Amino acid sequence: MGSGQMDEGEVDATFADIVSRLGDEPSVPAQRTEVPWRVDPTGSVADALMSHDDELLDSADEHFVPPPPRELPPATDKSFWVALVGLVGGIALLLLTLLLQDSAPSWAGWLGALGVLVGFAAMVLRQPSRRDHPGNGAQV
Repeated sequence: MGSGQMDEGEVDATFADIVSRLGDEPSVPAQRTEVPWRVDPTGSVADALMSHDDELLDSADEHFVPPPPRELPPATDKSFWVALVGLVGGIALLLLTLLLQDSAPSWAGWLGALGVLVGFAAMVLRQPSRRDHPGNGAQV
């Protein structure tokens, strides 16, 4: 036999030794660290993620009061309405062209795509270049 190979007797002896040690306890007990958010004592991550801890959710939402929603811009704000009509109307025209492939005129798809591009450009251009909030966080 080549080097590193065991004969059949050695393999059987090694296998018998492994099988005899299967029921033994490990020599070093596993250290279990407690995670404060874990609810399931069996350690199942799926059960812990699927469980609901209503006390934590209620305490987190107690102090947050969302601001009232802003109203739509007035009819005189043309850039908002160009953006809205361009995006919604362009997508609607593209979908209509897709659904009526044979009977729709060929220019309808191009007009829809142009409407989406113009609407997107109007939406981007109407964004303020400077923000007046002092924090570094995101403003939603």
